[in-house]
Amino acid sequence: MDYRADFTKSIYRIEGDFVATIQHLFQNDVLTYISSYFYVVVFPSVMIASIGIYTFQKNYKLFFAICYALMINYMIAIPFYLFFPVNEVWYFHPNVDLLITHVFPTFEQDYRPLSGLDNCFPSLHTSISVSMAIIAFKNRSTFWKYFVPCSSAFIIFSIFYLGIHWLSDMSAGVLLGVFAARLALRLSEGRMVLGERALLQRWKKNEM
Repeated sequence: MDYRADFTKSIYRIEGDFVATIQHLFQNDVLTYISSYFYVVVFPSVMIASIGIYTFQKNYKLFFAICYALMINYMIAIPFYLFFPVNEVWYFHPNVDLLITHVFPTFEQDYRPLSGLDNCFPSLHTSISVSMAIIAFKNRSTFWKYFVPCSSAFIIFSIFYLGIHWLSDMSAGVLLGVFAARLALRLSEGRMVLGERALLQRWKKNEM
């Protein structure tokens, strides 16, 4: 696409030094390692584990919900990445560093082909984390019900601390995540109802 718009300056005018303040306030080596680990490892692991756990529990309502939520998040986010490009904070702001490279030195080479530098608004790390937390809270496992929301909250903190996302990205991501989770749960419930009706009709035919 020959589309060269850049809305980063507009975002910066609204937010100023919010991310820089967060990063400088909390910066230390231990937190950098933990935040990077959650951003790179825990985030995708929770996605994969969610699908595995709900399948193992035979909780097909939540299984379908997490699948729908992931699709909805991406379907809504991609048009923004194409037509509302915003660069990551560290790339634009002179006082913000990409701390994740302190832990994963080849992060840019490995990760960048999967996500453009201006694929920032909304934050998919935020939106998917929020969706996973809402869906996990409906699970019967007490550990999972609280582990996922706590991990999601820390991942959202990490996007600021590591110098990746703007506050606007996070805010839009939260709204998208809530919308995707609620819609996904409704779609999943509808699918389960249709499945139950189909089974009931099949049972009635067999009885006849």
